[in-house]
Amino acid sequence: MKKNVQAFLVGGVLLVGSLSASEKVFFVNSSRLLQESRKGKVVLSESEKLKQNLMNLENTKAEEINAFRKEVEDGMRAGKITEEMLQDKYEKLTMMQRRAKRDLEEAKEDLEMKSQKSVVKFRDDVFSVARDYFKQQGCSYVLDTATPGVIYVADASDKTSSLLKEVDKRYEKEKVTSSVKKS
Repeated sequence: MKKNVQAFLVGGVLLVGSLSASEKVFFVNSSRLLQESRKGKVVLSESEKLKQNLMNLENTKAEEINAFRKEVEDGMRAGKITEEMLQDKYEKLTMMQRRAKRDLEEAKEDLEMKSQKSVVKFRDDVFSVARDYFKQQGCSYVLDTATPGVIYVADASDKTSSLLKEVDKRYEKEKVTSSVKKS
């Protein structure tokens, strides 16, 4: 991760150094937007509620298992549970533990998926606002300081089409060279 950030910063410095005087570059911190914006706070609050629900489920499962254990121990002390019954109770306890583990794993996966989905939606919404906002500001590039990435590039600065032509041109040249060598 550290190398990715370092590579991003070096790339950002190279980009900024290669810009013409008329091109504007802005930097934003997407993590700060998530933590400090009203919408970001709602997303984080919903994620915290989901985590709390998971913790409550974990506590409930643990309480159920502990209550069953106590019931078995009390029954043994009172002489109400035979060896055969004890084996059945042990199997039931094992099944309860397995079921609890599966339920918790499933709930954790659901939590992670829901949290990730809401953060991705938040970022998409923020990037949509950013494109409109920075376009109005006459900005050429917007880089994210929290994660390696470009948030906005002005259409005039996007050189994908010209690079695509060069890539295709070189591919065709290599293809011809390769077929000549095979002949």
